[in-house]
Amino acid sequence: MVPEFINNSGVIAGYGTEEGVIKGFVYNKGNFIILESPNQPNTSLIGINNDNKVVGIAYNPGRGFVSTICSEFPVRVYSLTSTYYSSIQDAYDIADDGDIIESHNIIFTGNLNFDLNKSVTLSGGHDCDYSVIDGTSIINGDIVVDNGSADVSNVSVK
Repeated sequence: MVPEFINNSGVIAGYGTEEGVIKGFVYNKGNFIILESPNQPNTSLIGINNDNKVVGIAYNPGRGFVSTICSEFPVRVYSLTSTYYSSIQDAYDIADDGDIIESHNIIFTGNLNFDLNKSVTLSGGHDCDYSVIDGTSIINGDIVVDNGSADVSNVSVK
């Protein structure tokens, strides 16, 4: 991965290749987000501004895009004192029985293993401040439930 841009908040944007596919990325507060589209796998970033908006191009076919990178981590365990995480798995591992896990409208990579004796609700597709569900969280991997249960909404598995 090659860092190309950094804004005044310390958010880093860049690109790299994986198995011959160009992928743009953003690194923010210890959270590494790969910007990819299932329909346009080659994604390159052109810049990032101080409002955390990235500009890039997705190839095959070529299309420009603008995306806002949220200032909070993309997953939280909802409560009076919500706790934020960089992955759904990290939030699940810490969540208590009956907790609600909320995730941003982004693509998460890797398997999700519900393997503890607890029930959780996973609500995907939230905007940056978790006030509106404006899409779907996508998991590029599998969801495996080996123990407990999960009520899942606005989440797609690819």
